[in-house]
Amino acid sequence: MNYTNYMRKFYFLIILFYLLQNPIFSKEYLSDDSDTLDVYFEKLEEGGYAFYGDNRHFVPQFVSLGFISIINLSMDRENPSRVVLHPGDEHVLLCTLIPVDLKKSYSFRSRLIQVIGDPLNTIPSDFLYLFPFAHGEKHKIDQGFGGKFSHQDENYYAVDFSMDIGTPIYAARDGVVVEVKEDSNRGGASSSYAKYGNFISIYHSDGTFASYVHLKKDGAEVEVGDEVFMGDLIGYSGNTGLSTGPHLHFSVNIPTLDGSRQSIPIKMMGINGEAVDPAVGEYYYSAHPGLEYFEVVFGKDLSPDLYNDYSAIVEESGKLEFRDEQLDDTTILFCRNGKNEGVTGSIRFQFQNCGIDKNSPIDIDIPPLTEIFVGLIKPIDSSKPFAVSYTISYRVME
Repeated sequence: MNYTNYMRKFYFLIILFYLLQNPIFSKEYLSDDSDTLDVYFEKLEEGGYAFYGDNRHFVPQFVSLGFISIINLSMDRENPSRVVLHPGDEHVLLCTLIPVDLKKSYSFRSRLIQVIGDPLNTIPSDFLYLFPFAHGEKHKIDQGFGGKFSHQDENYYAVDFSMDIGTPIYAARDGVVVEVKEDSNRGGASSSYAKYGNFISIYHSDGTFASYVHLKKDGAEVEVGDEVFMGDLIGYSGNTGLSTGPHLHFSVNIPTLDGSRQSIPIKMMGINGEAVDPAVGEYYYSAHPGLEYFEVVFGKDLSPDLYNDYSAIVEESGKLEFRDEQLDDTTILFCRNGKNEGVTGSIRFQFQNCGIDKNSPIDIDIPPLTEIFVGLIKPIDSSKPFAVSYTISYRVME
């Protein structure tokens, strides 16, 4: 026999014998293919199995290892075994299954739940979250807590801010980025689009997570592992995923024992640092601590007294027409006479969930080539749709 081949066979038999006597080298994985978490079991020399977990993430991870079926095995702790693996934990014992009768065969069927975060010990703090947009900028909440379209169950305490695609988004609290999705350019009102929503998830010091959802494609300015501070630019809004129009979906969530995340009630930081309960239909400014003062103007606070003496010269157009300015949901209505003759007449309105600050019809007398203020049109309930139409009847003054 060739000496080289003989030695190869000899060493192979030695290695095989060692492996058979040391089954700890055979490791079978229960967890999904993951870069951050391994859950596995090893055969014990005396029979049975030991189950372990490794956490390579920079945040805690929760493992619930349950057994649907255990045949001729005894579990050394309550079923399921629930263990929190801290960052860097390796070979942490989750449980063991020991044979009841070594003379009989034994088997098991397991059920594994993996959760990023710590549902056993997360206690949300009374934190005031920054409105997640630019300092001095304001946006309306189109859907709030319990919104019927999509804010139910785990999303019950989410807030939707209406904003154009590409609006800069800022971190509402210090934390570490744990998830980023920005590869989608699809969105729509059907639930089938939910999986296409781009988002950023940020982990906070009290164990909660903030979710910033519906971002535009390639709309993230951060990566997993980045540390961010309240007021840092993190991305840009969009219209991806389950969405009826451009907006930012914002929520704060806690991990749960069943593997999901549950949104929780939150308060936001007002312009003077006060606690604000975010309400649907309302506009809110974001005031970043330490930055310069800005003027605060809300359409709902406008008074017609500001325009009582208003008039402006306009160019000749030969027409009588309306012009409006929009401030939040308030419409500032003007009427301009582009004729060389004065006109007199009245304006009649039809309202849906809104009204004007004067009795309708409104009588008008407009000098030639002049614009006048007509009135302020404001919604009755800004959380619901509103609309207005108006017509004018007039004659030229002699």
